[in-house]
Formats: sequence, C-alpha cells, structure tokens
Amino acid sequence: RLLVSMGLKEAITYSLTSEENYAKSALQSALQVPQEISVLVNPLSRDYHLLRTTLLPALLECASFNINRNNPDFEIFEIAHVFGKGEETISVGILFSGDKRAAWLKDSRPYTLYDLKGALESLFDELSVKGYVFTPSQGGSLNYNILVNGRQAGSLGVTPEAVKRNWGIKAKGDIFVAEFSLSALSCAADLKKVFMPLASTPSISRDISVLADNATPYAAIEELIEKRSAGYLKTIALVECYQGKEVPEGSRGLTISLTYGSDAKTLTDAEINLVHSNVLDGLTKELSLTLR
Repeated sequence: RLLVSMGLKEAITYSLTSEENYAKSALQSALQVPQEISVLVNPLSRDYHLLRTTLLPALLECASFNINRNNPDFEIFEIAHVFGKGEETISVGILFSGDKRAAWLKDSRPYTLYDLKGALESLFDELSVKGYVFTPSQGGSLNYNILVNGRQAGSLGVTPEAVKRNWGIKAKGDIFVAEFSLSALSCAADLKKVFMPLASTPSISRDISVLADNATPYAAIEELIEKRSAGYLKTIALVECYQGKEVPEGSRGLTISLTYGSDAKTLTDAEINLVHSNVLDGLTKELSLTLR
C-alpha cells in the first residue's frame, strides 16, 4: 500500500528462472549453479527450472520488455518469495527507469539514485523502522548495502551498462534497482500508531554549512547531530549538496537545516546557541568537517 501510494506499480513475475537470466544479470555464471539454488528435477522448460534466489532478473526482464517497446519511464516493484539455503523468504524488489514524470509546477526529469534511496527511506520511516543505514558496498553488483540494526538487509544501486546490454536494453539513461528482505524489515518495524500533541512552544531553526569529504557518509553526520543536540532536535533536513569548482575535489558542500524545540518550555537564544555550538564542535572535532 505504501509503495503504491508513492506512485509505483506492482509487477508479478514467475518464481522460476534459468542460468541464462542469472548470467545476464551478472549474478552467476551460466555454466555453474550455486549450491543454494533449488533445481526442478522434471521442469516443463529449461527457461524455468530454477527456484529464484533474487527478484532482480525478473525486474530487469520486465524493464527490457517495456523499454524496448517505447515505454522507458516507469517505476515498478514486486513483493514475492525467494528460495535459497534451505529456506523460503519474502523479498521486495524495486526498479526505477527513465524520467520522473511532470507534476503540477514541476517539469519531468531523469530519475537518480537519490529518488530510489528516498523512496526506501520514506517506506522505512512510515513503518517506523529504526537503525537503518546505507553503506557503500565493498563488492557485489550494486553500489550500496542496506543495513538494519547492523545486519545486512538488502542493497541498491545503478544497473551496470554490461547488464543492460545483456538484457538488450537500448535506453541510454540509468536504471536503478533495489532489493531487500521483508523478513528483516518486519523484525525492525513498529506498526503501533502514536499520536503526539501539537507543540505549544515555538521552535527555532539554524542552518549549518559544512565541507565534507566524500568518504564521510551523510548518515554519520546526521547521527552525530542527533547525539549532540541534547534531545532538543525536532527535525533535520539536508537542504543542498554541492560539488563544483568552489569545492575541492573529493569533497562536497552540505547545507543542513536544523529545527530545535522543547515540549516543556520555550527555549531561549542562549540555550539554543549552547546546544548548536555543541553540534558544531562535534562536527569539526569528531568528523573533521570544515565549517563554511
């Protein structure tokens, strides 16, 4: 329901696949079947004789079918069973292709990896999943791992050009895919609804502009700000991420907007300045960021 409300369309594909589909997706050699894949003894077709361990080949096949029939702009997902290592689990696969269509007062534009990451963050936040982070992948076919409470739950990234060629996808734009375990997500989700009273005290906003090394993940910056804000942080938002000639190579300029407040009292400027200074001190000393 949440994915559909974001504008995604549900795909339903076969649970059976072949070595060729694994090879085209750069997941496994066509000449070798991994031990965890279950093989049907008497299949009706060689194209459908393996129980799939991932949803990505089926989503890429769906993308190839649509893109090569002049339908390049779409966003799809599938929630289905995958099979491996003697167990059956439920996985969620998502694929974004082409342009994000125009809306009121907004022009169409190509999808980016941030659109896919944002959709996942919205989904996790709506399900009240705590402790999720996106970390750069140290191997594998996708760019980032999804960790939930420190455990591997999935991955996301840009489909390699070689994989697009394997599937005969003729589109020049990037295709973004993600897959994660619904079981891992359900263990961390909190579906209880909590209603909070409207704030009776005003809040105060402060903006931070920093120069960060590309190796420093934004999640680490956000985590430090929350830790250093002494419980007064209401909201945090990344306003701008800039990389250009004014910024040294290998770095990026970040503008972050913070909103401070307290449900118990109206905070004074002196109190907010003390908390804000503590946040800035942590960014420079613990993460070695440069204030701009």
